[in-house]
Amino acid sequence: MVVTQNSDNKVVDALGFTLHPHLYTNAPGSHRVDICITETPTQLHFDPERLHCRIRSNSDDVEMLQVRYRKSGMGLAETYSLIAGPISLFDRMGEEVIFITLGGKLTIQIQEATTFCKIESPVPILQKDHVHRISRMLAEEIEILLAERRAAWLPNVDQFNKKLAAVDPFVLYATCLESMRSSYLRLPVASNSRAQEMLGFVRREMRVLRERGQWASWWSAPPLTDIL
Repeated sequence: MVVTQNSDNKVVDALGFTLHPHLYTNAPGSHRVDICITETPTQLHFDPERLHCRIRSNSDDVEMLQVRYRKSGMGLAETYSLIAGPISLFDRMGEEVIFITLGGKLTIQIQEATTFCKIESPVPILQKDHVHRISRMLAEEIEILLAERRAAWLPNVDQFNKKLAAVDPFVLYATCLESMRSSYLRLPVASNSRAQEMLGFVRREMRVLRERGQWASWWSAPPLTDIL
C-alpha cells in the first residue's frame, strides 16, 4: 500500500459508479471505474456500501480487501496493486455488481462525505452484466481461463496466488486473447455463433494492440500455463 496526498474528486453518475471508456475506439470494457461509497445513501440509485477485491500484499501474495465508508484519514490517498479476478461492489440492499480485472491499481481517497475509490488498469476492466455483448462474453471467458489455471494448481493454491500476484496485466491479457484464439480455431466456428463472434473480436483486438504499439510485432504471448 502507498499513501499519498490527493485532491481527486470526481462526479459519479446515477448508477453510483462511473465507467470510463477504454483508451482506444471499440475497446471492450473500461480503463477506469470510479466508485463513491457515501456516508448517507441517496436512495435514488445503486448506492455502493462496500467493495471487495484482492490485492497484492507486502509479501507479494494475495490478500482480500474490503472497503467501506470511513472518516479517518481524510485527504490521504491509499494505493493498492489489484490482483486479476473479480471485484464485487455491493449496495445496502445486497445487490451486487461484479467487475473482472486482469490487474491494475486501486486508489482510495477519504473525502468529507464519501470514500472515493478509483480502479485503473492498462487493460480492460469488464462488467459481468454489461449490456455490451462482447464485453460480457469476454469477462466470462477470462473467468473460465483463470478458474481452469487455479484448478490445475490444486491443492497448491498459495503457489497459484503468488504467480497471479506477480504477472503483468498486459501480458496476462495478451495471453488470454491468444488462448481464446487457439481454442476457437479448434472449434467448428461456422456452426457456433458465439465462437464466431468471439474469434472475430479476438483477431481485431490483437491487430489493434499491435497497431497501437502495445503488442510488439516480434513478441508472442506465452502459453497461459507458462505464466500461471
